[in-house]
Amino acid sequence: MKDIDENSLQALSKVAAMYYLDGISQDEIARCFYTSRSTISRMLKAARSRGIVEIHVNFSTERNGYYEEKLRDLFQVEAVVINPGNTGVTGEDTAGTKICKELADWMQQHIHAGDVIGVTRGSIFYDVAKYLKETKTRHVFFAQLMGSEAPSAGRHYARDVVERLAKVYNGEAYYLDAPLVFKEQEAREALFKVPTIAATLSKIGEASLLMTTIPRLVEHQETHIWQGFIGEEQFDGMIQAGAVGAMFGRAFDIDGHFLDTELNQSIISADMEIIRSRKILAVSYGEGFARAMLGALRSGYIDHLITDLDCTKEVIRLLEG
Repeated sequence: MKDIDENSLQALSKVAAMYYLDGISQDEIARCFYTSRSTISRMLKAARSRGIVEIHVNFSTERNGYYEEKLRDLFQVEAVVINPGNTGVTGEDTAGTKICKELADWMQQHIHAGDVIGVTRGSIFYDVAKYLKETKTRHVFFAQLMGSEAPSAGRHYARDVVERLAKVYNGEAYYLDAPLVFKEQEAREALFKVPTIAATLSKIGEASLLMTTIPRLVEHQETHIWQGFIGEEQFDGMIQAGAVGAMFGRAFDIDGHFLDTELNQSIISADMEIIRSRKILAVSYGEGFARAMLGALRSGYIDHLITDLDCTKEVIRLLEG
């Protein structure tokens, strides 16, 4: 054959077809075109970068071990990463359903009789209960980690979550009967002395595991966890200060630093030092939550993670970009 122009689209296509479709080795292709193996290797790389070749891997299982290991290496977190799947007519294969099922499996393996579990708000923690109805584990205590949200903040408040999970596990629910945001310092201190609130905070101190979602924070967000407690101007100020997500009611930036703001200091929840000393499971999924997830992973708080491939790939893209 004639010498090859390694910048020609026709030549790139020909080499790519020989290698990927015909199964011819790079050495053999190089001999065909009187060139070097390194030239063929460069051409195959160029064919991929210019969109001539697109490589897809169809994983055969529900979980993605490759990306689970990658997250473990990057962030020292034990991860469950679900692969995307076709959504059926009944919606039984949606990402949310798969996440719920993986969360239920994880809880059945890691939660034992007599455990104390702290939980934040989140529809995923409310919905997982229907997959836990057959659990044989009993007498598990669930404690509300954060004060109550305003009615405008969305469905399934933290109180609803702990109540439902405690019922499934034939255990006991501990409520944090206070608003999520409480600015007056003296009043806050008095609030922590209310017997029911003090009992819940004390119970959280006994917790072996804390479970949290990772809400994202973006510009022009219609609803958020502080809805009803702060105005649009204060929320926009949080975004301008770099907030990308929240954990335990407190905003953090993409580097994993909690913002030094009046709002973060006004949150009613367990003390952050206690929170940091416990094992923490985080659940979040979807490409749109990647910035929040990256910040959460960088914070160093998370020990276990349940997420999906879309979120994971975008987290890694942001990290490497």
